[in-house]
Amino acid sequence: MKKKLIKLSVNLFLLISLLVLTDYAIYKKENAEYIRKMDKSIKSIISVFKLPRYSEIYKKDFDVNSSNFLNTKPLSHIFFRKPMINSENTKPPILFFGCSYSFGALLKSEETVHEKLSVLTKRNTYNFGINSLGIQHMLYMIENNIETNFIKSDINPEYAIFIYIPDHLKRLQNSISAIWNNGITLKYKITKDGLKHNDYPNFFIYKTCLLKLLYIMQDKKRIENKYKFSYDSFALANEIFLESKKLLQEKYPNIKFVILDY
Repeated sequence: MKKKLIKLSVNLFLLISLLVLTDYAIYKKENAEYIRKMDKSIKSIISVFKLPRYSEIYKKDFDVNSSNFLNTKPLSHIFFRKPMINSENTKPPILFFGCSYSFGALLKSEETVHEKLSVLTKRNTYNFGINSLGIQHMLYMIENNIETNFIKSDINPEYAIFIYIPDHLKRLQNSISAIWNNGITLKYKITKDGLKHNDYPNFFIYKTCLLKLLYIMQDKKRIENKYKFSYDSFALANEIFLESKKLLQEKYPNIKFVILDY
């Protein structure tokens, strides 16, 4: 019995070691691939952002997985840009949603779109853009009242602007990276009862590069049928935009929903 337990322990140790080594090898390969594909013109600029160390992948709490949006504290600017608030601004505020194009990746605060528009229009502006996010994250925020926790005004916002780029269609159904996102990418699907999002728990196993790579391979296989993938992505994007607009207008009856195609 004792020999069997020792043998079992050794086999288990070897299996875990093999999985860890495989996971680390995937991490190194993904890092090298990202650097190789990076446009040379921005390499020197983006080098200020260090690629996450292997251990950091498992320590991060925030990612493009759905679960941690609800943990974002009101007026905490860890993830969102600081809103432009001026007590002299009496016109209705403007909300921004989107990815790095809305957030203003690599830009100084005063160079971002929401700050510039705040100065030009004399309005308070709120920027809910985060690097690498998609259309679905806007809907998830709205459904869970993330944006209402940040708005400190008696005047309802008049505009909600989503800054759209073509890659957003792919992000609806395609996992981003085995190193950059920490967990399963937030996804919605169209059902007979309306839009439903996945609800993966934020367990350790979902943070492994190995499992994330398997999901990416699964996504890539689905993309092989380009026409069906394009049609399904467009149909899903349309439904998400419509639902986002509907929910915003239920909260703020006079709000105008704008899709800015960049």
